[in-house]
This record gives sequence, structure tokens and C-alpha cells, in this order.
Amino acid sequence: MGNYKKGKRMKKCYILALFLFAFPLNISKAQWEDCNGPYGGIVHALAICNNNIFAGTSWGGVFLSTDNGNNWTKNDSGLTNTEVYSLLISGNNIFAGTIRGVFLSTDNGNNWTYKNSEFKNTFCFSLAISGNYIFAGVNGGVVLSTDNGNNWTEKNSGLTDNTVLSLAISGDYIFAGTGRGVFLSTDNGNNWTQKNSGLTKTCINSLAISGNNIFAGIEDGGVFLSTDNGNNWTEKNSGLTDTVVRSLTISGNNIFAGTWGGGVFLSTDNGSIWTQKNFGLTETLVKSLAINGNNIFAGTWGGRVFRAKLSDITGVVEIEITNNFQFVISPNPASDYIEINVGTRHALSLQNIEIYNVYGIRMEHPPTPSFQDGELRIDVSSLLAGVYFCTMSSGINKITKSFVVVK
Repeated sequence: MGNYKKGKRMKKCYILALFLFAFPLNISKAQWEDCNGPYGGIVHALAICNNNIFAGTSWGGVFLSTDNGNNWTKNDSGLTNTEVYSLLISGNNIFAGTIRGVFLSTDNGNNWTYKNSEFKNTFCFSLAISGNYIFAGVNGGVVLSTDNGNNWTEKNSGLTDNTVLSLAISGDYIFAGTGRGVFLSTDNGNNWTQKNSGLTKTCINSLAISGNNIFAGIEDGGVFLSTDNGNNWTEKNSGLTDTVVRSLTISGNNIFAGTWGGGVFLSTDNGSIWTQKNFGLTETLVKSLAINGNNIFAGTWGGRVFRAKLSDITGVVEIEITNNFQFVISPNPASDYIEINVGTRHALSLQNIEIYNVYGIRMEHPPTPSFQDGELRIDVSSLLAGVYFCTMSSGINKITKSFVVVK
């Protein structure tokens, strides 16, 4: 399997997985299936009610699937802003948080009405509900509506960071994840207290609650757990090889983390150990996760939703491989070309190279990679100045790295 430093610990592999890595083959049954859509840009949010799956995207608005993700329909009539970052379903009401406020649909997303007149042009990152109380995490803090979004009130006393990226509610406890950590309110948002003890990083992308366990997915910090209502936090990153955690979801004892390059990870012991679960997941920048019945859905940066059966993800029969495939991009920043170095060990097994812009649109990229001494040069002179992402796959491994084009 190549030259490794003495003493370096390798993951346990099955013989089948070893052959897969050296000689990529078609497998009759992957864990993840590509739902072929909705292709509206980054899938920032997923919300599910019965057989209806809603996807909020970065430039395509809201899409609906009524057949388990096999087909998608764009539902954006009246949605005057189509950059959707959050979704919330309550009975027949569907709320969409956009970069210009909140919209409401009462007819399965066919028609939308603007519901944020007091806070125009407000970026809504997150939504949560408790009874008749609808909370929105916005770039001005937390706002509350008790009448289905017709009227909103600011609830920011003690909230020293007014960019609320995530919200989670358990009984009377309302948790807000911000760029400066976690805040707690026990009085419907009237007062907030910062709860950061033990946190080593404080940009809280996602929050998930199961019983007395509160999980925080943190930008470049992994996952932290609190069992005492946020008073103390403990790092839970063993096996989590990508610590940019953008989404969390829970099903029973199964905790799933969606990461920004490492795909999906699973923990069955409250985050103590994580296992990567990417077999068939051909896009590993995961922005959103949702569970419906026996299925889990992952929304990705490339604009696609993937579906897997929970039994396939959590089953005891697993295929694991050593995850030591890496690559280096230089120069970075670049103006005319980039050179990719993967080393001769992995060059022969590379299957695909893809380049995306920040909107999730795939750029022109070389067909079958051709390397010399483990290096490949790609002409980027035609790309506009900005940030791009290069994704390379080797067998069922997929690694994404960013680079910058300057002019």
C-alpha cells in the first residue's frame, strides 16, 4: 500500500476495500445515491414533511420532491429572493429564510408571501419553532414572531453577537449559535447568556439536541458536546478527519455530521468516535442533512442531494479504506496555471478532476487526468479572479481544496 512512516497507525481495511483503492471498480450497491438535482446552487437547507422534501438553494430558490428525491420541481412563485439559507415546516406552513428576510407558503411551496416587513433586507441564517413561537436567526440577532410571521420583534438582550447562524430548542431552553459561541435563553429570547466554557472555537454553524445532549457543529472546530444545558462543552472529534462541520442531524443513537470536504461522518456513542460514511457520495462538501423515515438526505455544495438508507449507513457490515490520499495545489494564488501534485503513489488510481466556483457551478476541467511524476498542470488563465474549489477522486475517496485566481 505504499511507504508509510514506521509506527503510523492505519485504519482497519478489508481486502475488498484494498482492491477498490488500487483498481477502482463498479460496486452494485453504494451507501449513497445521487438524486440528480435539484441543481439550484448550494443546497443550504433541507426540510421534510411526510413525503415532501424541500431543498433551499443558493440561487434557485426552493425545490420540492414528492418521490423521495428522484425528481425535483422548482417552487418559487412569489419568492422574490431565491437565495434560501434556511427552511422550517410547521403544519401546513413552510417558512423560507433568505438573504432578504422570511417568506411563508401555505400551499406546499407553490406560492410564497413575504413575511419580514419590519426587518427588510435581513439575512436569515436559521429558523426554529416552539409552539406558536417562531424564532429567526438573522444578521441582526434573533427575531420572534407569534403570528406566523406577520409581525416580528427583536430579542437581543445579552446577545453580544448579532449574527445568529443556528438555532435549536428543547423545552424552555433556546440555544443560539453565533460567530462568538453559544447563547442560551430560558424566557423566549427576552434575555440571553453566553455559554462557551470548554469551546476552543466559537463559530457555531449548527446545533442539534437529543435528550440532555446538545451537539454543536463548529467551523474548523469539529463537534462539541454539552450535557448540562451548555454550561460546559467537551470536544468530540476522535475520527473526525474534517473539523469544518456545517450540519448535524440525529436519529436515535446515530449522530450525523456533514463536513465541508470530508463528507458525512457517523457517531453511535454521543460523538466519542466518528466514522466516515461516504461510499457513493461523489460530492463531499456537505451543507445540509435531514432524515425522513428510513432515509437520510445530504445537500451538497455542488447543487445535488444524495440519499442513503439508514440501515446501509449504520449497518455492521462496512467497507473502509485508508484515507491518506491528499494533493497539493501550487502556485496559490495563481494567475495562468495551477500545478497539482498527488505523488506517484495515487496518480494511477485517480478517476476525475473537477473545478467549481463559489456558486457551485462546475468549470471546464480536464478529462481523464494525465500525470507526469505525480504532477498535473491545469490552465486557469480563462477563469475570472476569485476563489475556486478543485475536487479530485481516487476510488471512493474524494478530496476538495480551494485555490485563488488573481489577475
